[in-house]
Amino acid sequence: MQILIRYEVKEQHVEEHLGLLRQVFRELQEAAIPGFGYAAYQLEDGVTFVELLDSEEGPAPLAAAPTFARYRATLDARCTTPPTMTELREVASAGLRLAPVAPGQVPLRDR
Repeated sequence: MQILIRYEVKEQHVEEHLGLLRQVFRELQEAAIPGFGYAAYQLEDGVTFVELLDSEEGPAPLAAAPTFARYRATLDARCTTPPTMTELREVASAGLRLAPVAPGQVPLRDR
C-alpha cells in the first residue's frame, strides 16, 4: 500500500515540527521494519509537507511507534491545512530514484 499525505504547518511551528519528525525517523530507522518505507519532504515554501508511506501492512507500523503517537497528538494544532491522505496506485514509472539515506542518518535536513 502506498499513501501520500499532504499538509501545511503554521510558520511558527515549522522547527518544532521538523524536530518531531526527526524523532519519528530515528525510531523507525532503529526498528528497521521489513517491507516498510516512509519519507517526509518539505516543499519550497517551507510550510508545506508531503509524506510518502510504502508498507505491506498499511500504516500500522507507523501508528505503533511511540514517537509517531507524540508527533500525531499535536499535529492538528501545528497545521494551517490538516493532513489529507490519498492511497496511490502506480500507473507507470521510469527511473524513479529517491536519494539514498545512509544507515543511522536521519533524512530531514536542518534549515
